Amino acid sequence: MLENRDLVILSGDWSPGNPAAVQHIAEVFARRNRILWVSGTPIRTPRMRLYDLRRVADKARKMVGVRGNPGRAPSSVTEIHPFFLPYYDIPAVRRFNDAILRSAIRASVRELGFSRYLMMPSNPMVAGIVGTCGESSSHYLCIDDYGANDDAFRCLGMLEQEILQKVDSSFSMSDVLMNTRVPRSGENHFFPEGVDLAHFTARGGTPPAGMAGIKKPIAGYFGLLASWVDFELIRRCAQEYPDVSFVIMGEPKTDISLLQGQSNITCLGHVPYDILPRYAEWFDVGLIPRRITKLTVAMNPKKLLEYFALGMPVVSTNLPEVRKYGDLAYVAEDGGTFVRMVGQALRERTQEQDRRRRAEAERASWDSIADGMGSVMQRIDESKAARQRTRA
Repeated sequence: MLENRDLVILSGDWSPGNPAAVQHIAEVFARRNRILWVSGTPIRTPRMRLYDLRRVADKARKMVGVRGNPGRAPSSVTEIHPFFLPYYDIPAVRRFNDAILRSAIRASVRELGFSRYLMMPSNPMVAGIVGTCGESSSHYLCIDDYGANDDAFRCLGMLEQEILQKVDSSFSMSDVLMNTRVPRSGENHFFPEGVDLAHFTARGGTPPAGMAGIKKPIAGYFGLLASWVDFELIRRCAQEYPDVSFVIMGEPKTDISLLQGQSNITCLGHVPYDILPRYAEWFDVGLIPRRITKLTVAMNPKKLLEYFALGMPVVSTNLPEVRKYGDLAYVAEDGGTFVRMVGQALRERTQEQDRRRRAEAERASWDSIADGMGSVMQRIDESKAARQRTRA
């Protein structure tokens, strides 16, 4: 267990309404440690589209703000938004951004009184600063195959190799990532997805307003409506099962017109994280209809365990990390099998299987994952310090 230490974590913006895996880990660490949360280094080139323009405007606003505690975060967390230019494929710009970021981190740790702090980057774009900010050890959190995104910076692969050469350990979120992102140190560890059990607990009662008029049984999906979601597959399922309601929740990041015009598909849009379980607990089956690409086979879908925590069967496309759960999930090798398995999951659901799914989720709490990661990092950090004392 990691206690009474200072941590610098470089990740996306701290989000009170939609925490990602690294933030969940940070929230556990923050109970016994102090954290400097460094937000916002991009992993892809911005495009001239409304979503990206909004992101750029939001980042610009935050960059001119003061550092402080992000909304609803533990008091031990301080967030900063260093300035950067979003043109990382230009070497001179990378050096400029690294210098600004390094200066911001050094100034912040000095003001906060941090000592012997650990650095945890979750973004390969910051490779240039690893080992240059006075950290006692560094630990890469490898969440996705970022380079598989169409609009990823061209230099991303090179920078990821650089960061793997520098860090003292690496934690990867899937077997695919573990096998392809091996750190020079040899300290290569699995960092599984977890679940907030207290949050994703079925409470029963009356359905929320958005679900009250929807006929059961319900097959549902929540998450980003991005290019990796197979909307055609959802539509095929809805056509095959006209007596089943298909409820889709999430913010559209791409064209979702395929879901329109089908009477038994309901798109509820973005449902805030705070109330998401109150909606999702009314699903009779949870869907993970991801396209199979280089990007998605490296993913570890967080919603799988969130569905399990709510005690429901899950139907997924052929993702390696879902296959690990054996008969608790229905994993389809092709679209036709996925469609068939939706009906199978609805017919075969039992209370005993639902209890087994909840028990599986309980073994994957963020507390247990963070404790395991913290123990590994502390061991490595103390061993490194001992070697340095011996050389001195």
